[in-house]
Amino acid sequence: MNYIWQNYRIKLYLNATQQEQFLRISNAFRFCYNWGLNFCNAEYEAGRKHPSFVTMTGAFTEYRNNPEHQWLLEFNVATCRYALKNVRTAFEKFFTKKCRYPKFKKKRYAEKKFKVDGCKITFYNNGTYVHIPGLGRRMSDLVYCGNHSIPIRPDVEYHNVYIKFDGIDYWLSLSVKMRNPIDMDEFVLPGEPLGIDIGLRTAATLSNGMEFAGVNRYREHILDNRRRKIQSAITRDIERRKTIAARTKTKYEDIPKSKNQRKREIRYRQTLRDI
Repeated sequence: MNYIWQNYRIKLYLNATQQEQFLRISNAFRFCYNWGLNFCNAEYEAGRKHPSFVTMTGAFTEYRNNPEHQWLLEFNVATCRYALKNVRTAFEKFFTKKCRYPKFKKKRYAEKKFKVDGCKITFYNNGTYVHIPGLGRRMSDLVYCGNHSIPIRPDVEYHNVYIKFDGIDYWLSLSVKMRNPIDMDEFVLPGEPLGIDIGLRTAATLSNGMEFAGVNRYREHILDNRRRKIQSAITRDIERRKTIAARTKTKYEDIPKSKNQRKREIRYRQTLRDI
């Protein structure tokens, strides 16, 4: 059977209680990631090979069951294991020279996120509300997500599900595996000739009346130029703060950002969201 993959990103509207729960889970996710990275570094410094995912989960289970770390039992073990799996994936990309050596995640990082099991994501009321593990089990704890185009069918599978906060809004990003709805036998009869017209307003128009929408390259070009300009301004702000830090012998992290710098960072994240 033919399957297709599509990525979706929808906006979530969390109330105050859900935002507090999201912050707790994202901090636990970050703690588990840093714990796994520290464990791998310790094994490497001891002269042993980098641990596998099974070795890390076994060591973390002992650490989690320790009476001194009972607070980790409040969170789903799947969330902790997803963080450890991300550590292992980061090392695999490093060994294949696809990225740099993994770094510890900082608490003040703008984008907070955590990963959940795609099998436990459930949509209600024609997709208007979604149940996210960790944010409550009652119907009153459902998260409002508005109108979106994510398919909701029994044959659809959700993978790589993340709940993210980019400093402005909360987002649900996931990959959807579903059957390919396009079957050329429905549009073209066997032996029937087919004409294709490639135009500017539409990507292609078939002789049987089907039209395929194109991509607005001009809009992408404008957004890309806007992103580059804002990114250059942010780079100049960083260099300016580094110069001040070197001149005043102050830590770079202790130098406060101006209002204009914060506005530029918000506009930069908004351009990334619109592209």
